[in-house]
Amino acid sequence: MAHRWWQEAAFQGHVQSMKNLGADFWNGDGVEKDDREEVFWYGLAAQSGDAQVMFYTSWFTLNGIGTEMNRREGMALIHKAAWTGYAPANDFLNELKERNK
Repeated sequence: MAHRWWQEAAFQGHVQSMKNLGADFWNGDGVEKDDREEVFWYGLAAQSGDAQVMFYTSWFTLNGIGTEMNRREGMALIHKAAWTGYAPANDFLNELKERNK
């Protein structure tokens, strides 16, 4: 039931509802698990500047989950999330830096 309300709100531009829909499709909560739908909704929320979903979307893009694998696009999203101060994105980039020393 909540899924339907989130969908209506998401179509009206409500970012948290887009995130909720992405999570529904990722987990299969109330809907069939669907990686493409999950990436679609998280991607829309990421366009709003939400750092958390930018980070999630980057991970899906880097790993080709629900979308074509694209390292350049995935890393660009991680950097955008890090620039907002989102700690997991900064931690990820710091780990990469340490591994590549």
